[in-house]
Amino acid sequence: MGAILLLIFFRNEGVLYKEILCDVCDHLKVSYNEKSSTSLIEQNMLSKLLKDSLERMSKEDLEKLRHELGMTNIDKMIGENKQILIASVLTLFKAGGSHSYALAIAVADVMVKKL
Repeated sequence: MGAILLLIFFRNEGVLYKEILCDVCDHLKVSYNEKSSTSLIEQNMLSKLLKDSLERMSKEDLEKLRHELGMTNIDKMIGENKQILIASVLTLFKAGGSHSYALAIAVADVMVKKL
């Protein structure tokens, strides 16, 4: 293992993380600009994965997620419109900070319980 790392270090070759990220984004059909920062491309990819996960969730799972995120005061506004909830959750995700972390954990929790 150490010899491989040493060889890579001296060759200074290999696939860049950003190139792999862009390949994954292409596979997932994520919109991105190759000239954008890596963190912005990552955010676009995570937003797409989150959106796709939310769209596949059942009404009951979305209800659980909404309660876990403390979004109980938007019942009347959402009604039966799943897209409004998805837009609200994506906005919360893009706000960053602890909100994004809590959201990622909550979505992962709901998805794992489905398995």
